[in-house]
Amino acid sequence: KMLTRSNPVEAARLLEIGQDHVLRRYAEYEQLASRPAEMFSADARAKSAVSSSREA
Repeated sequence: KMLTRSNPVEAARLLEIGQDHVLRRYAEYEQLASRPAEMFSADARAKSAVSSSREA
């Protein structure tokens, strides 16, 4: 609110930049959500947990 009162032009510019970032991030998440699971690499943590339990 303070920036809107003291410098409305800059506030509008920053709001537009922020909104653009939000929309881009949302589009990226939508794209990731539409991909099949096979397109992602296997979870490396699961592999290391199995090897750690075998060593014990």
